[in-house]
Amino acid sequence: MFNTPRRILSFDGGGIRGILTAAMLEAVEDKLKAINPDKELREYFDIIAGTSSGSIIACGVACGISAKDIKALYKLHALDIFPEFLETLKSIIIRHLNQTVDFSTFNILNMWDIDNEKIKKFLSQPIYDGTGLEYSLKEIFGRQCFGELKSNVIITSYDVYNHQAVIFKSNKPEFQTLPIWEVCRASSAVPAAFPAHVIKNEEFIDHLEAKAKEKAKNGDESLKVSPDGIPLIDGGIVASNPALCAIAECRKQHKKLPDVVASFGSGAGLHRITVRQAQGWGALNWMSLIRSIPLMDVFFDGSSDAVDYIVEQLFDDPNNYVRFQPIFKENVVTFSADAKNIALLEDVAERYMDTDEYQQKLERVVNCLISEKSTDLISSLSA
Repeated sequence: MFNTPRRILSFDGGGIRGILTAAMLEAVEDKLKAINPDKELREYFDIIAGTSSGSIIACGVACGISAKDIKALYKLHALDIFPEFLETLKSIIIRHLNQTVDFSTFNILNMWDIDNEKIKKFLSQPIYDGTGLEYSLKEIFGRQCFGELKSNVIITSYDVYNHQAVIFKSNKPEFQTLPIWEVCRASSAVPAAFPAHVIKNEEFIDHLEAKAKEKAKNGDESLKVSPDGIPLIDGGIVASNPALCAIAECRKQHKKLPDVVASFGSGAGLHRITVRQAQGWGALNWMSLIRSIPLMDVFFDGSSDAVDYIVEQLFDDPNNYVRFQPIFKENVVTFSADAKNIALLEDVAERYMDTDEYQQKLERVVNCLISEKSTDLISSLSA
């Protein structure tokens, strides 16, 4: 068993930048299709991992959706997920108006007082209400459950109630009856941009309760199950680049590191923050939608780079780890479905894929995947 190849496909988070990721993946898929027309992309990999926007791509690939179609789905649902400014503003106003706020008690000097919960809620709304994201995910994945995926899929999220990472694994019983759309919704719940996703799935809750009881026997009361369900937020809090999570799973299953890791980023180097801005910005600046929520960009890009560095150090042979990551020269907005922004993403993808760097990496990945040993294993898995 340990002599067979082990291959990982990994996708970073990145909001609408998933279009860029899908475009890069499409070129890999086209190359493989030219060699083996009857093989689906998912058949080449033992583990497929994704975070946030990357969770949608990972689950899409695992469902047998082509990279070309995934890119088309991003464009089709872009405005559902990230409505235009006026629609977003309208949604925020409606959510505010639906709250019963007694403005006779409003006092700017004590608006953050612990007793003014309604005022706080009025002033603290996610930018998007999440209904468009949920609708899009249901349209893409329907009622299919996570455990129905033929591929071994890993998706990251974060439990804010218990302050712990949640690593969804399609081969684990506690996650198998979760709808795929829920897994992706939880992994894509970017703080400030979208509301947390609350999971109430029976198997998921039962597993947590059993785990909590086991911990309690040893005097550990840290794990609790809320009667309202478990609120989960963006997987980028855990790992914006999920490659390391997938490698750990491979090491656990096979007792060895993988033979190849194809890791797809969603672009980096956007929105330079000046010295003056970095020293003078407060909460509203760092969380500004107009600036594409720079705090999230900095946090997720930094996390992704850290994983990239660690994974590079794990392998003696540089061919084992192939990282596709364009560097932006323009300001690309992570949470915008504006036509110009999408066109810019596609242009960045085309320019990057024309570089010698990308072409060399593309050849390295394809050569690893179509080697004789890999082809034999793929055939056995497909039989």
